[in-house]
Amino acid sequence: LDFILTAGAVSETVNVTADIAQVDTTSSALGNVIQGREAIELPLNGRNVLELARLTPGVTQGVVSGFATGVSGNAETYRGRNTGGAALSVNGQRTQANNFLLDGVDNNESLVNTINVFPSAEAVQEFRVQTSVATAEFGRGGGAIVNSVVKSGSNRFYGSSFLFIRNSALDARPTFNDTKSQFRRGQFGGTFGGAIWRDRVFFFADYEGLRQFLPLNQETATVPTALMRQGNFSELLPTGSRMNAVALRYLQAFPLPNRPGIFGNFATTRNETTNGNTFDTRIDATLSSKQSLFGRISWGKFEQTTSSRLPALPAGFGSGTNPTNTKGIVIGLNSAISTSFFNELRVQANRIRYGYTPPFFDKKISADLGIPNANRDAQLGGGALIGGYNGQLEYTGDFGPYIVPQDTYQIVDSLSWVRGNHTFKFGGQILRRDVALYRPNRGKGYFFLIGNGDPSQCGGANSTGWEQADLLIGFVCNSQIGPPFGTVGTRNWENAAFAQDDWKATKNLTINLGLRYELLTNPTEQFGRQANFDLSTGRLIVASGKNDSLTKND
Repeated sequence: LDFILTAGAVSETVNVTADIAQVDTTSSALGNVIQGREAIELPLNGRNVLELARLTPGVTQGVVSGFATGVSGNAETYRGRNTGGAALSVNGQRTQANNFLLDGVDNNESLVNTINVFPSAEAVQEFRVQTSVATAEFGRGGGAIVNSVVKSGSNRFYGSSFLFIRNSALDARPTFNDTKSQFRRGQFGGTFGGAIWRDRVFFFADYEGLRQFLPLNQETATVPTALMRQGNFSELLPTGSRMNAVALRYLQAFPLPNRPGIFGNFATTRNETTNGNTFDTRIDATLSSKQSLFGRISWGKFEQTTSSRLPALPAGFGSGTNPTNTKGIVIGLNSAISTSFFNELRVQANRIRYGYTPPFFDKKISADLGIPNANRDAQLGGGALIGGYNGQLEYTGDFGPYIVPQDTYQIVDSLSWVRGNHTFKFGGQILRRDVALYRPNRGKGYFFLIGNGDPSQCGGANSTGWEQADLLIGFVCNSQIGPPFGTVGTRNWENAAFAQDDWKATKNLTINLGLRYELLTNPTEQFGRQANFDLSTGRLIVASGKNDSLTKND
């Protein structure tokens, strides 16, 4: 028999058997997971990956001009200031109430509770934002738990690069400026990952750089006129012959006016320069079928410098340099002890050091003018603080440098146990924070002038009625100088233990149970240099040693 077979039509069928779950029915925690693809492909002005956390319900930036956003260029929070920095307000909580984690370990700055290592958008595998009802495994903050994970390598080599440039070439001239502002911003970097030993050892590295030059708004300052620089106040007052030589040199250090008049007669535009460099390197190794190990090193260097309002004297709010350096190392070991037991161990150490360096810090400005005891050591460069109400004469000088080095050491461990319908998890952490502070109080001296020459503002002190003339005669409201205390170092512990159970009671019901205990010790000073006020006796109590916190824990 002859059979004829004809070819049928080619067809393809795709069956969708289930939708992506909109609600995680196994956990009572609320939040959102941001994938690395979203961090790269969604438009991020400034490439601040934490902006994506604000896509989570209940999460906002908080007060737009608040301290945590760094919008004012604060030394502690200026990183990412054009995009709100690390400011996250969750369910109305303060922006300092969050707990930042990176690869499962602490990533919190300790003084104002912002973030330590800013994860690069290109390097983030994912980050999870939990906004309420977090499990007992997480604590510390009443706001969000923000847990970021850095990418790992794979058997295939892969990488990426990026370059974002903005400049003033196509910008319009500001309405009230004579020339166009020369704005320049470049953000660049890349990633690379792959295998060192196929199927066993993998690597991943990323780098991100920032270079920005930003002219600020035009400002005015009141400076001595050409005659006043010679001690001639005939434009205001009858002339006299009594002059203080140091004050005369001080007035001559001001620039000549470039605008007519006596008030606001010097116009200038300050510049703000921001440079940043960060990199992460991560190694993942499969030790056996039951154990895997990873290690990560993170490093960052940021610097924001705002020029002085005057060319030869430190002046203008925010003038100077805000340096920030971050370093971190973490090692993690995951062990499948059996089919029911799984252990996660993390050990880390990190450091963040930020602060403020005054303008002309490398020059002994006050000493060169003849002001004694101002520039007493290398930490007190620049100029003493001199000023009144900033109306008749521009305020100059500063209190001195501000340096805050912080070290964090942590061991965190958790053990998971699956038994029947129960998933138990036990664990805890040992965490020590070392926070130091160097900040002189009027360390170079403070000469408070008779504000606007008004004696009533200074207990009826003698005044000529003009601050500049008061200086030449030697009239000031008061003068002060404080000791440079040196670096004060605090130590405290943030230890915790927890136990939790995710019990799948029925097919449609999972009950999350948990208990967490945290012990946050009161800070001690590394050399016992602290005191407390006893309200009951009205006396000061001095610490007996470096382990005395002067308080009692319950």
